[in-house]
Order: sequence, then C-alpha cells, then structure tokens
Amino acid sequence: MKTKNNILVLLTLLTFLSSCDKNQVEAEKSLVGNWKVVEIVTQYGEYIDNSFVEASSVTETGSLGTFDFGKNMLSYDFIADGTQLSKETTWLLDYNKVNSGFVKVPFYTLKIGDEFSFQVQFDDSTINSQKNASKAIFIQIPKVGDTEVFILTLEKE
Repeated sequence: MKTKNNILVLLTLLTFLSSCDKNQVEAEKSLVGNWKVVEIVTQYGEYIDNSFVEASSVTETGSLGTFDFGKNMLSYDFIADGTQLSKETTWLLDYNKVNSGFVKVPFYTLKIGDEFSFQVQFDDSTINSQKNASKAIFIQIPKVGDTEVFILTLEKE
C-alpha cells in the first residue's frame, strides 16, 4: 500500500512539473515572431516604497511600433509619448504560479536585456491562453529610479 501511495505522489509531481514546463514552452513559442504595438499607456510618477505612484498618464493607439522575437534575440522599435525606443537585445521569459485568492494563476515575466522587465498577459489571461497567442499585454515592472512605466498592447502579425 505504501508503494502505491509513493507511486501516486511521484506521478502527480511529474505531471505538475511537466505542465509547468509545457506552459513556459508554449508561451515562448507564442512570443517568437513579429508583433505590432497597437496601444501604449505611459504612466508618469515615481517609485516609492516598492510601488509605482502614478501622477499622470498618456494613452496612444494606432501603429506604434514592433517587437520581433527570435529564439534568443529580440529587436524592438516603438514610440511612446514622442520618444523612440529601439534596440536589439536578448530576452528571457520566466514562468511561475502565484496565489490569487484560493487558486494559483500563471505569472509570466519577460526580461528584455537590461532595459525592461514586463509582466506578460496572453490573450484573455485564461488557462492555456499562452498557447498560440495572438494578443499580449506587457506591463512594465518598475524599479527604483523609474519615473515612467509602459503598458504595451501587442498583436501578432
């Protein structure tokens, strides 16, 4: 009986670990390709006591730029409130599950070189929304010294 319980626990653990890896692989596959930036919200303020305090914001819509994700490299070019930002750099996507009430929800963090860290929400942010995503929202994770934070809405081309 003890052996059956151990096997069951092991299978449950392996299933959980493989699903975590599967979600990250699917999310990374979804990111690879060309994306167009269709909305940018630029929030101005300051980073105080581990949070960003917004003083004002500017919302822009239209054809505002592009993100081109390769397997390990990324080139981005977008204009936010009159300022052009462009670079070719590395990218890394991290996947975790975080508590949200009584359940754990997926949390994706995209690191773009040394320039940006974004929380990524795929499509409608439901289970499996990372699979073959056609829309993504990048919410910049502020750091000490930041006076502006970007929220980018992208659509896959």
